Amino acid sequence: MANLGPMRPTLSRRRLVLVAGTIVAALFAGGCSAGPSGGPGSGQGPQDSQGPQESPQGQSECEAPAGLSRSSETPFGVLLPSGSFRFQSYDSAADVAASGLNAVSIGWSILYNDSGDIVFDWNGSNADDARNRWLAQARCAALEAKEAGLIVSLWGQFQQADVDGEPGLIREDIREKVLGASVDVIPDMAQIAEDVQAEYFSPVSELDKYAGIDGHNTFFPQYVAAARPIFTGILYSQPNILQRDPSFFSEKLAPALEGIDALGISWISYQCYPEDMEKTQWFIDQARSQGVNAVFISEIGDVQASPETPCLEQLIEEWGGDTSGVFVLDSPPMMPNAAEIRGSWQEQVLLSYLN
Repeated sequence: MANLGPMRPTLSRRRLVLVAGTIVAALFAGGCSAGPSGGPGSGQGPQDSQGPQESPQGQSECEAPAGLSRSSETPFGVLLPSGSFRFQSYDSAADVAASGLNAVSIGWSILYNDSGDIVFDWNGSNADDARNRWLAQARCAALEAKEAGLIVSLWGQFQQADVDGEPGLIREDIREKVLGASVDVIPDMAQIAEDVQAEYFSPVSELDKYAGIDGHNTFFPQYVAAARPIFTGILYSQPNILQRDPSFFSEKLAPALEGIDALGISWISYQCYPEDMEKTQWFIDQARSQGVNAVFISEIGDVQASPETPCLEQLIEEWGGDTSGVFVLDSPPMMPNAAEIRGSWQEQVLLSYLN
């Protein structure tokens, strides 16, 4: 392994995890979450209680046209935790394409209420019209990207409705209920990803962060079983490599990865700490032992603006991202000192692999 830099300060991981968790909080506090019309459901957010605004093209027009196909190009693009171009440093999918990047990774919130029921908007509705809006908004965002010629990744993330902030580990008394109920929405999510010919799909990214490591190993195989008959692109898992203990690495418990096509590396940092690099290699080895040989960088970066560093290129090349793909985290500009990728040094690094 290459010498990738100094040892990491002890508290860095905790700072990174806590700061990363404010992304969803900032979005919901502003009356938005994910999706081109402001969230995964209808009017989620305390300032938007009357239902969703229409997307720029109108949700009724967000039907996948015939003739969509998947690209075989290597993705170099940005990850949008909000799931919406309205709340990122790029104004639209066309704006991403105009920058020269060729890919976008779109977050999709799976909402649950205080009782552990799956709901489809910020107000806690599980009505059919709310469910249809939740599906339509993800479809619209993905289609906007496909129509701009971008490679698309869709991935799920848990969020408690009407509660600001990323939930982290789901509350113990409702955790099993939430996870069990979430299996039922995976086929619909997989169908959207298939309909728009998304190149990549992960039912829930960093499931161990929400479910714990045992929860991941119990439920991620169920997600794979629910998604795989429907989605024919690259199905991937993104464990939280920098997860605080207890983690897969600290407990030396292999994450359940069978049945997927690729391991996505999650690295919320621009630091090259050798001990964390060792963790990444351990995850790669665990994936290979389960027949998963493809690896790409599904999320890398920091939520706050960072000075230019050669570490990003070192990490990309260490993990083969120059040939398999890289998505850099683009923080919503509403966050203080946000890591905005548009026009940044990170964007230039990505473009250097495309030019």
